[in-house]
Amino acid sequence: MLSIGQFAQSTDLTVKALRHYDERGLLVPARVDPQTRHRAYGDAQIRDAVVIKALRDADVPVESVRRALTDPATTREILTDFRTEVTAARAAQDAALDAAEYLAAALENPGPVEEREAPLQHFAAVVVHIATDGSQEVGDDSTNTAFGDLHRALTEHGHPPTGPFWTGIDAVPSRPELAELTLCWPTAEPVGDGLTLPDMEVRAGTLPERRELVSRHLYTDGETLPEGVPHPAFIALLSELARRAEEDGPESGDLAAVRQVGILGDEGLIGVELAVTMG
Repeated sequence: MLSIGQFAQSTDLTVKALRHYDERGLLVPARVDPQTRHRAYGDAQIRDAVVIKALRDADVPVESVRRALTDPATTREILTDFRTEVTAARAAQDAALDAAEYLAAALENPGPVEEREAPLQHFAAVVVHIATDGSQEVGDDSTNTAFGDLHRALTEHGHPPTGPFWTGIDAVPSRPELAELTLCWPTAEPVGDGLTLPDMEVRAGTLPERRELVSRHLYTDGETLPEGVPHPAFIALLSELARRAEEDGPESGDLAAVRQVGILGDEGLIGVELAVTMG
């Protein structure tokens, strides 16, 4: 029999770890002195101790280690499954770090923001309600289809769009779990309430004359935005509002109602313009 100290030396496990595994029922001593409570281990237990150390050094959960000890034939399967979990977790953490670094760089050097007086603008829009918890995605195909259907309907009703489309997102006061995404085309005249589209909510309205903060971001070749990070143009708006608050006191900007316009070039979308109305 080996004392707990001797067994620790033989297995490269600490005495503290051996006591812990005893308490967890993972590696119970072969004998415990009823008077001194000193633990003693048999030579045959060294194998289990070596397995425990190897798997725990790899952060394999205790219950998975217990399964490997009970059924050694499952050890490779346990390690394969755990490696898959670890690889996925590492990839997720790498993505989160990339996003955090991208955000930090954007906050250090936010893009330019300008203030402008915007004229009255009539519009018609398709309205989509989305979950604010990020569980619902609105794909490019569905939005492109909605924009195309609305464009055709406006043209047929004598209100052809007069400029580039924009999207807006706004809070739903009575439904905090929802946000309202509007897919808008500008029109020269008010559209009225007669425009409808199958299976779509259509809304017509008018943006009043207003003062806006505007940020533009032109994409560079090969640029990809990390998932979960605010758009650089939005970061620029946030930074400008923070700067103004420090210099002149808080100024109201309705960040819950940001309008986004795609900047188009010869090869399609080359950038984004974001505008927020100042109160």
